Amino acid sequence: MSQIAFALVELEKYNKNLRATEKFLLKINLLPYKFYEILRFQSILWNLYLSKKNHPKIYKYLISPYLFYLSHFTNNPQKTICLIFPLLNFATYSQNYSYYELFYLHDNSFTSLDNSDYYKWWNIKALINVKWNTYGNQYYFLIWTVYSIFMCCFLIVLTISKDEISWNYQVILLIVTIFLGLFHFIFEVRQFIHKPMHYIISPWNWFGILVLAFAHSLHILLRPTTEYSYNQPSYTKDINNSWNLVLTYQFISSNGTVDGSSLVEISDDNTNMFAQFSTSLLAVYFMLTGDSSAVSSWVYKNNWMLVFLIVIFLFFTTIYLLNLFTLLLGNAVEETNNKESFLKLKCKILSEIELFWMLPYQRRKKNWFPDILYYEASVDELKKYINNIKDDEEIFQNLLPAVKEIVEIKDTDNEIKDMIKAQNR
Repeated sequence: MSQIAFALVELEKYNKNLRATEKFLLKINLLPYKFYEILRFQSILWNLYLSKKNHPKIYKYLISPYLFYLSHFTNNPQKTICLIFPLLNFATYSQNYSYYELFYLHDNSFTSLDNSDYYKWWNIKALINVKWNTYGNQYYFLIWTVYSIFMCCFLIVLTISKDEISWNYQVILLIVTIFLGLFHFIFEVRQFIHKPMHYIISPWNWFGILVLAFAHSLHILLRPTTEYSYNQPSYTKDINNSWNLVLTYQFISSNGTVDGSSLVEISDDNTNMFAQFSTSLLAVYFMLTGDSSAVSSWVYKNNWMLVFLIVIFLFFTTIYLLNLFTLLLGNAVEETNNKESFLKLKCKILSEIELFWMLPYQRRKKNWFPDILYYEASVDELKKYINNIKDDEEIFQNLLPAVKEIVEIKDTDNEIKDMIKAQNR
C-alpha cells in the first residue's frame, strides 16, 4: 500500500482519467480492525438462536451463559467498530529530508486531494478531523494572529497623522511592518513557486482584501495634508482640501458678463470622503455599485494616479469580481448544507500549513503524521452509511465482505433484546 500511495501523485499528473487516487481510496475505504471482536457475542448468539430448532437441548445449555453475561455485565451489545486508515506515503513524508524543503516541497496524496467526492468517505473525514485537532487549529490561529499584527501596524503608521504619533513609535511600527511584510511575502513566493498557474488563477488571491487595499490607497492619495475647518473656509494649495473641492457658483448678468460675487457650497464630511479611512471604505463600496460621485470632485486631467487607480478598480471589481461572485454564488447554492465543502476548505488550509508553514522536522512527528490512523465509528451509523451508498455500485462493490455483512444482521440487536427479556422472565 505504501508503494502504491507513493506513486499516486505521479499517476495523477500522468493521466487524471486513470482515477488512481479514487480507486486507491475505494479499496481501503472502511477497513475493519476489530470488527469480528466487537460483534463476536452478537454473531455467536445469533448463530445459536438460528440453531434452536435443530438442536434445542444444546441451545438450552449454551444460550444461558451468554444471556446472563449480556443482561448483567453489559448494558447492550457493543455498538462501535474500530476502523483503520493506512497513511504510509499517503499523508506522511519521507524520513529522509533536507532543509531544501524550506524552498520547495513535493505534494503527497493528501495535499493533492481536489475531488469533492473524496470528502464523503469516512477515512478522509477522520483524517482531516485528526489533523485539524492535532495541529491545524493552532497553526490557523497563529497565522491569523501574525497577519492581524502586520495589518494593524501597516494601517496605523500610514493612516494616523504624524502630529498624533511620535517618531519613535512610527519607527517601531515601520520596522514591524517591514519585517512581517517580508515574512508574508516569502510565503507568497513559495506558494507561487510550488504551483504557479494554481496561484495565478486562484480567485481568493485576487479577492483577498481588494476593497480594503483600494480604500486605503485612495485615502493616502486624496486625504488633505493641511489643517482645515468646516466652520471656517480656508483655501490653500492643497488640492485635497475640502474647500477646494466644493462647487462655486457665480452670477452672470443679463448682458453675459460675469459678476465678481459668487456663492460657495458649505464643505462637510461628504465633500471628501477619502479624508478619513472609515468613510473611504464606504466610498469604495459605493463605487462597487457604480456610484463614482465620491471621486467626481477631482480634475482627472491633473491627477493621473487617481485615473490609474479608478481604471484598475473598475476592471477588477466590475468585470472580474462581479462575474466571479456570480460563479461562486451559483456553486454555494448547489452546495447548501454540504458538509463536504467545509471539509474540503479545511483540507486546503491543512495542506498549506504542511507545505509552507511547517519546518522539515515537524512533518516527521509521529503524533502529527502517524503511519496508521485508527478511528472508532458507531455501528448504527455505519449501517446507515452502507445503506446510503448501496445505490453507488462502484463504492459498494469495493467494500470488504466483512463490512457489507453488517447490513445483513441489522435486526440482530432487536432479536437479542427480546431473547434477554424472555430469559429474564
